[in-house]
Amino acid sequence: MIFEDKLFFIFFVLIGLVVLYQLFKMLQIFSHGSSIRSNPNNNEVKKFIQFIKSLWFVPNHPIVWRSLKKTYHTVSNSGSIDFQLREELFEALKAKGVAGLYYPKKSNTSVSKS
Repeated sequence: MIFEDKLFFIFFVLIGLVVLYQLFKMLQIFSHGSSIRSNPNNNEVKKFIQFIKSLWFVPNHPIVWRSLKKTYHTVSNSGSIDFQLREELFEALKAKGVAGLYYPKKSNTSVSKS
């Protein structure tokens, strides 16, 4: 009986730790995403890619997925972000199971004069 009580306690402690981990990672995702969306630059995108790759999993919540997609679309549509970084972010988010992303397009920076 005592063994079952300890096992029950350990089980709920582990569940609690997973929930806390998810909440902490959600806050980090929102923080990084907000920073990039307000001022997209190559350095911040590199940090964000490393952060995404370091995640064991992306918390399964619609708000998190929406935030990741909004951040991706901001980066993807930004001409100031290197194409290679946009591709790398696309691949990192796809690997984590984020759906609804389109492959980044190369921006045409050359203007033809007629």
